[in-house]
Amino acid sequence: SRGLYSPCEMLNRERGRQATRMTIMRVLCFLLLFLGWVLIFRPLVVLADVIPLLGDLVAVSFLLAAAVLSCTCFTAVEAVFFFALRPIMTLLVVAVVLGGSMALTLYAGQLEGKKMM
Repeated sequence: SRGLYSPCEMLNRERGRQATRMTIMRVLCFLLLFLGWVLIFRPLVVLADVIPLLGDLVAVSFLLAAAVLSCTCFTAVEAVFFFALRPIMTLLVVAVVLGGSMALTLYAGQLEGKKMM
């Protein structure tokens, strides 16, 4: 007797579940990174909280710094994992990005040279 799903359908369903689990894990890891940076900066916020207006300003500043640092760390970790899983594709992407940035730099240099004349 046959099952309810064909092997192809079962694989597709499991790929969808895996993608959902990976998204949940990524969001959870980012939130934990953010929480870690917030907790690292918390003593400085408490220290600056002695001065009323300065405390709020420092709190918001460190919250933004924690967000930027979390994004940076998360992107770096994701890049390392992506390279571990797909090294050739990663090298191709890096080559395209470096080539594009070099081309833009050369183009900007040519534009700057024309402005000087």
